[in-house]
Amino acid sequence: MKKLYISTFAALGIAMAPCAFSQGVDFNGYYSTQHVSKSATANNLVPPTDITVVNASSDIVYAIVPNSPIHDLIYSGQNDHIRHNNYYGDTHLVLTDPFSRTLFDGYVCRLAMVSVSNPFGAYRINVDSEYCY
Repeated sequence: MKKLYISTFAALGIAMAPCAFSQGVDFNGYYSTQHVSKSATANNLVPPTDITVVNASSDIVYAIVPNSPIHDLIYSGQNDHIRHNNYYGDTHLVLTDPFSRTLFDGYVCRLAMVSVSNPFGAYRINVDSEYCY
């Protein structure tokens, strides 16, 4: 009976080891300043896709890349970089306000700089794609 318990615990330990020593989450290739990639290498100093979202508003803003776990909270006066390790093409980006209302829903190029501001209470989105081409 004692051998049965020991072998059961050993089997459970082997089965649970991948959960305890996991390598990180696959972010569908995307990673950001808030979701660091374990697969990003040091020789990849400037990734091919580097989208910058600047929150110049007085509220928090969420940056979301659909079909990936990127759902970043960006505080007022902060910015976020959404990256991918290859020339993935245009990226679907969704920006929402603190109440989950959509501010921007569109595709941006791989080196876009997206600024969010809210002068006089109305949100304004500026997509700068000067460095994309």
